[in-house]
Amino acid sequence: MNREQESLTENLNLIYRLKEQAESLRQESDMLLSGMRAILAAPDRHHLYKETFELFRTIIPYEFCFVLDPHEPGYMKCSATTDERFLSTTWQVDTLLKKALSERPIAIFNAKIQPTWKQQNFDGITTPASVLYCPFRVSKHKSIIVFCTNEIGFYTQHHVAIAQRYREFTEQTFLSVQAKLKALESEQLREDKERAERSMLHSEKMASLGLLAAGVAHEINNPVAFIKSNVDFLNSSLPMIKQLLTTVKSIAESNVLDASHKAQLDTLINEQELLYFADDMQDICNSTSDGVKRVTDIISSLKTFTRTDEKNEDQAIDVNECIENSLRLVSSEFKNNIRVEKTLAGALPMLAGNPGKFNQVIVNLFINAAQSMDTGGTVSVVTRKTGAASIDNKNGLFIDIKDSGCGINERDLSQIFQPFYTTKPVGEGTGLGLYITFSLVESLGGKITVTSQVNEGTEFSIFFPAECFLSATEPKEA
Repeated sequence: MNREQESLTENLNLIYRLKEQAESLRQESDMLLSGMRAILAAPDRHHLYKETFELFRTIIPYEFCFVLDPHEPGYMKCSATTDERFLSTTWQVDTLLKKALSERPIAIFNAKIQPTWKQQNFDGITTPASVLYCPFRVSKHKSIIVFCTNEIGFYTQHHVAIAQRYREFTEQTFLSVQAKLKALESEQLREDKERAERSMLHSEKMASLGLLAAGVAHEINNPVAFIKSNVDFLNSSLPMIKQLLTTVKSIAESNVLDASHKAQLDTLINEQELLYFADDMQDICNSTSDGVKRVTDIISSLKTFTRTDEKNEDQAIDVNECIENSLRLVSSEFKNNIRVEKTLAGALPMLAGNPGKFNQVIVNLFINAAQSMDTGGTVSVVTRKTGAASIDNKNGLFIDIKDSGCGINERDLSQIFQPFYTTKPVGEGTGLGLYITFSLVESLGGKITVTSQVNEGTEFSIFFPAECFLSATEPKEA
């Protein structure tokens, strides 16, 4: 074989070796990237560390593994592990740990004879034989990931070299773990905040129901009382009706209407005033139907107000209908000396959202208005749709609720939508009503503003832009 052939063979062998190395590196890179994706997709802390340790298993084999973070001067503490029995164990920084922190990975031939390992009292865990300390830096402190096996002398300089080679990758991985932990904590905080807001919303709704309960009971009691009276009257009339039917049957069976039968019918008709009774029956049926409708309307309003279906936030909200429902619920708060004026525009578009939330907004504002007018006054509610060319220069829907009550001081106006802020006496207000009203309006996509003059009154204005309208919904006539 001449020199050219030998050179060609060497070059071909080099190419094959480089190809094998490149393929090996590609597979290794794909494996590490896959592991990182799994880490970043972890849904919680437990799965996050599980995926992290599985990723490190592809680099350094182990039977169990844990991470030591700085704790107190001279000590480190286990913050994460593949075995929960290691978690939170405290480790004295001995010569080997200190050396690992200051230099490079260290392989321990037999950990069973090391004082630091002999001091640990592992619950049901056999002290490992071979250990590999791998230092890494995250933020401003150094930590150590500890790989363990039960085979004496398992970890060698080969593993030390691998650990050193992947030190930067280890640090980047734990930086990613910390970032993911912060993201999970932020998500948990968001969920906790939403849970607290739902709880406050429910509490305020129950408080509103408690305030309205007596009035609603009164509103229901009135129609129920005359329905009962009508039923009692009909019940007392049954013997007379039965007597009339018996007499008519007797005459029919005799086939003869003699003077005695005629006198008996005349007496029954005149004494019982049967001609007037028929008219009374019509009035009784009409008033009973009206009473049943009033009770049904109140119950329907209550059901809409208390509805808590959070799954469908894109239901149709009929603004005018919700206002009518709310007025029925708060009618007892608007005493005889409070007059309600309604100017509800026709052909209003439907809003997209939760009707229960919208109803609570309106009820809260009506209750506030009523409570500001102890000596009487007027509450006006106006709905209107505007276009871009309107005086408001806004395309959307307005709901204005105005009262002629005591008004709000200028210094309080900027704070009334803050949680727990109230100008009412102790025991008469939670300070959550207007905060929840503000939050609900924003959750529905709207904005709420307030203007007020002391001793003249207050006006709340709610605006929903056209983006809040339910798509493909025809306007509904009032």
